Amino acid sequence: MNNTVFHTEHGKGQIVGTIPKGTNPVLMCYFPQAQATEFVDHQSLETDTDEMISRYERPDTPDTVSDKLQQAIENLFSGGQPMG
Repeated sequence: MNNTVFHTEHGKGQIVGTIPKGTNPVLMCYFPQAQATEFVDHQSLETDTDEMISRYERPDTPDTVSDKLQQAIENLFSGGQPMG
């Protein structure tokens, strides 16, 4: 079994432990770049349904919007000048 996992914020990591929990064990993952430990259940990891941890490297999804989009949203709700 490949122990490599990817976190959307922490980058590449490894599964370092398993905590038995019925038929769906919880996996302890360590991300050395961030020096962080995170947990994910086995089923979510295998079906790639966890929002943060995956078996596959995901493309970057920034949490910020562009300045132009931010300005358009602010203008929409504040009655500002339309963008040209």
